[in-house]
Parts: sequence; structure tokens; C-alpha cells
Amino acid sequence: MKAIDKVVKRLSKIPLKIKPEEVPVVSVIGEIFVRRDEFCRKNITDYLENRGFAAKVAPISEFLCYSNYVLNSNPPDIEQTLKERIRVRLTSKLQDWWERRIKTALAKCGLYKFEMVEVEKTLEASKHLIDIRLRGEAVLTVGLALREILHDSCGVISIGPFGCMPSRVSEAILKKEMNVAGKARLPGWEKKAHEYADIGDFPFLAVETDGSPFPQLIEANLEAFALQAGRLHEFHHFRKNR
Repeated sequence: MKAIDKVVKRLSKIPLKIKPEEVPVVSVIGEIFVRRDEFCRKNITDYLENRGFAAKVAPISEFLCYSNYVLNSNPPDIEQTLKERIRVRLTSKLQDWWERRIKTALAKCGLYKFEMVEVEKTLEASKHLIDIRLRGEAVLTVGLALREILHDSCGVISIGPFGCMPSRVSEAILKKEMNVAGKARLPGWEKKAHEYADIGDFPFLAVETDGSPFPQLIEANLEAFALQAGRLHEFHHFRKNR
């Protein structure tokens, strides 16, 4: 924590041209290993940042929290002794405590928005589309995409390995649900989502990577995505501040 406090003090001295809350955010979600690896992401985050977007890459801790959630729900297909159940519950409580403590400290620098992973809310956002018993990235990708859009993000990019079945399941669902009607199916958004009826489909891009350079089609899709995300950010920012 002493090291984190020193980092926070250094970060807080960085002069800012605009307020952090005014920067458009794009969520980068998808398969756990691909999205966190800079080589696999290629130039997607650089592309977004060069065009004024903040790339918000879903943290690897999301899958740790999801694993804890599955084990703490006592699924019938996973055998656990009483001692193992207690250990998992205590471990998840300790991880939540450290997550909250570290993120609270980082938020003081003004460059980081405090937000817990809250995997339960992610699963709540996708349970009407995917059965929770279908474990893996698909349920998290769908739920997080629908949670993030219009909350913090003006666009969502889902990235996964070439031919990955969970990624393709997520893509098929989100291409249909990333719109006002899909957002309105989330708890608390039944009426709010219709304020964006003029937007149509929300900015969403699914990318598959096998390690090769992205083809020109992906580059063109990225450009169209950035334009659409910029327009949604302006529209959303206007509605919040009018």
C-alpha cells in the first residue's frame, strides 16, 4: 500500500487537458487471455487512444471473481467438503477486501474511477439470454457488454481467438442485443434506455485474432466503430449535462 500511495501521488501531479469524465471510453472485453495480452490485441488500444478514446480493458480479476461465485453457489456437479467451502468463501471475502482497498487508494489520483468488479451484476445482465449453468467467457462477455454500454462506455469491442466458440456465441447474441431494446431488458433500464431511441444500434465490434496482422476489413470496421462511438459519447454527454 505504501508503494501504491507513492504512485498515486505521482499520478495526481500529471497536468490534465480535459476532465477524465469527459473522455469517451470504449470497453475491450472478451476471451480472458486474448484481451489482456498486448500482442493479441495488436494495435486496437493504440488506435483508440490515438483518436481520443480511453480503452477500458476488462480486468483478469473478473474471472477470479466469477470462479469464486461459481464455487460459492455450491453447484451440484462440483464436490466440495465443508472445509473447502469455508476456505473458498473466506478467500473471496479477502479478495474483495483487497480489491476495494487498492481501488479506493488509486481513485485518489483523479485518473481512475472506483468500480468493483461485481460479477453478480454482470451475470444478472445476461441471465435472460444465457443460462447461468453455461459456464465460461460467453456469459461474462454478454453481461459486461450490456452493463458497460451507456454506463461508462460509448462502445464495446469483443475480442477472442480465431474460431473460439464462446466468443462466437457472445458475438451472435450481442449483434442482436446491442441496441435500445436489448438495453431496456436490463433491470433499471426499462424506461431510461428509450431516451436513446434515435441512436439505433450501439457501437459494437467483434474481432477474432490468430496472431496475424489485422486485415483491411478490420481496420475499416474500426474506423466506422470509432466514428459511431464518438457520436454516442457526444449524445450521452449532452443528455447528462443538459
